[in-house]
Amino acid sequence: MKYTAENTFHRILVSLLLMMVAVILQADDGAVLNRKIQLPKSKESVYKLLRQVSDKSGYLFIYDSQIIDNDKKVKIAKGEYTLREAIYAITGNNQLKISVVGNHILLQVTDRIKTHAVISIEKVDSVEKKFFTFSGAIYDQITDEPLAYSAVGISNSTIGTISNQDGEFKLILPDSLRHSKVKFTHVGYESQEVEVGLLAGQHIRFALEPRIIPLQEVVIRVVEPQEEIN
Repeated sequence: MKYTAENTFHRILVSLLLMMVAVILQADDGAVLNRKIQLPKSKESVYKLLRQVSDKSGYLFIYDSQIIDNDKKVKIAKGEYTLREAIYAITGNNQLKISVVGNHILLQVTDRIKTHAVISIEKVDSVEKKFFTFSGAIYDQITDEPLAYSAVGISNSTIGTISNQDGEFKLILPDSLRHSKVKFTHVGYESQEVEVGLLAGQHIRFALEPRIIPLQEVVIRVVEPQEEIN
């Protein structure tokens, strides 16, 4: 009886802690997404407009290019926007689920749409229930050039792949790894980690920031060889 009571108490305590963490994360997301930025009047592609938001906010975007059309032309009025308002105005979809993950903003469809998509996939092939896929392309944050031969791997494991010459990659993972983190790395760039479950079933564009490596100062002076020998 004592064991059962203690076990129940521990479960309640864990549930409360998880709820507190969820509330804190939502509050952090709200603080970021309510930040205000100034956007000029422009008519550009969705990709270029989101790039402007990135430049002004310091946050990069992760999203499924099958959900958001990068090449769609959008008109934006000059004015002050919160990050949330800017995203809705640019994408034309105020039903997007927006999450802040580190220095990235993840754009997803709503849970209702995602649930229907998962159900339809599971009906196609029961084997797929045990696996999930995500793919995408890795780019230089500044030049927007694709990063060939970037490493994409599950943290603390030997599971991973390498991007091709166009920076593209694809991973098929067991469902047991949904709560693991995937790490994006490339020589000369800052590594980034994202929870795998957030990317499941998506084709994403992922930008890496060049790493600035300070070099030690080198002093060159003229010396007489004879003096050095003496």
